[in-house]
Amino acid sequence: MHRFVPLLCALLTILFVGGCFQDAPHDNPLDPQSPQYTGGGAFSGKVTLVNFPQAGIASVRISTLPSTLTIVSDSSGNYQFPEITAGTYEVIASKDSYSPDTVQTTIIAGKAQTISFALNGFPQVVSAKILTRKIDLWWPSPEYFADVTADVSDPNGVADLDSVWFTVDSVTFPMSYSLTDKNWQLTVTSYDLPSNNLEWLVGKSLTIVAKDRSGSLGVGDPFYVTRTIEQEAAPASPPIGDTTSGSPVFQWTAPDVRFVYTYSLSVVYVASGTETPVWSQDNIGNHLLSYQYPSTLPQGNYSWTIEVVDEYGNYARSKESSFVVK
Repeated sequence: MHRFVPLLCALLTILFVGGCFQDAPHDNPLDPQSPQYTGGGAFSGKVTLVNFPQAGIASVRISTLPSTLTIVSDSSGNYQFPEITAGTYEVIASKDSYSPDTVQTTIIAGKAQTISFALNGFPQVVSAKILTRKIDLWWPSPEYFADVTADVSDPNGVADLDSVWFTVDSVTFPMSYSLTDKNWQLTVTSYDLPSNNLEWLVGKSLTIVAKDRSGSLGVGDPFYVTRTIEQEAAPASPPIGDTTSGSPVFQWTAPDVRFVYTYSLSVVYVASGTETPVWSQDNIGNHLLSYQYPSTLPQGNYSWTIEVVDEYGNYARSKESSFVVK
């Protein structure tokens, strides 16, 4: 009887403890002991810019081949792909205006892994503009040209831009970057064009193309010449070679045009064949045909011009008219 009591106590203890401690739950679908286990694995990671691994890219599509489903990265470039059947896949990260990145991987049952991507962003032509110019000369003939400007960006930074060019039909012109204006610029003369005339550009679809150091291209939206101005205003007073006071009143005749425009008046100082700009006034209303110099010019030789400028910025400049201040 004394032997039976300790054995009974030990048996009761085992039964009591066994009832208090049960197996831990297996809720993780990657856990082989989980009721939800399907023999799959999972992966996650981040999508960043080439050359800028700290810069995540949002809304990148992450998909697999063979196809299962597609998810997108969050605002920081992170993504979490759900459970996928074990096997070998190509995982593709893609987004419009970016070069895709593909990784081949083997998904192992019950394991999670990290797969990261680096995408190269294509150059972006933000804006483009072309303005026509006519500069009338006494000799030999008027000059005609067009100023082309473009604002181009790149997700990988401006330093990633390799080249930018202006194209019309099959003709292309390389552009140069201006550190001062922070844009790409080009001046096309009439003699650069097949017809030796700016009118050749009118009505044609013009395009800016940019290339980055990886060879990816960005093509801007088409843009067009808005107008070429042939008729300019003509200086009337002071007449050529006239002597004036230091505060002359400039007078001119109006152009024969039917569009909205303003005047731009400029004065340069002439010494030993060198011209130095001294003053200009823009946005003079087209109802005016005269304008007085607002200060006093020192003695010397000068010339002045009057421009007709339309609402887009195209202009036609008159011939120079000289005068002397004594």
